Amino acid sequence: MNPLTRLLSTIAIAMTAIAPLSASEAKVAHVLAPWQAEGMLFMIEEKKARFFGAIEGTMYVQTGDKAHMDELSFVCPSTQIIDLSNDTVTTEGNCIIGVEEDVIFAAFSCAGPTDGCEGRFDLKGGTGKFKGISGGSLMSSRTAMKGLAIAPGTMTAQKQASGLMVLPELTYKLPAK
Repeated sequence: MNPLTRLLSTIAIAMTAIAPLSASEAKVAHVLAPWQAEGMLFMIEEKKARFFGAIEGTMYVQTGDKAHMDELSFVCPSTQIIDLSNDTVTTEGNCIIGVEEDVIFAAFSCAGPTDGCEGRFDLKGGTGKFKGISGGSLMSSRTAMKGLAIAPGTMTAQKQASGLMVLPELTYKLPAK
């Protein structure tokens, strides 16, 4: 085999091996997600409350490859521990992003003052065109609470809030097809 044929054969083999990698190459998106929340708040200690509820809204890809994701509705069942002695919150939740057969599953956690928090947002898989998706981002969320009134004698309240979740660098990967 002459040197030119050997070189071309090596390049062809390398290109065949690399081709599947390019299809599963990581993408990065900057995501803004305005949301609304509603749920129940229960006093669990003298200065602590637990929230059970869900946030929902639409995730908008501001920058990045919009071929995979652009505008996706989401709902995130979540819980919060609110420390009233120092006005801080710790939040954990899961998200269902998308509709019908094309859904992404995610989990998040964050902590900070009651008007916002910082944490992680991680993709846990999906269905349809998102099957096998993985990745994540740091996240921040701003919150405006409204309608918080503790019912006398029950130590419970309805809680409504709105806010904005920001995923500055959502790095995600879809498996090669």
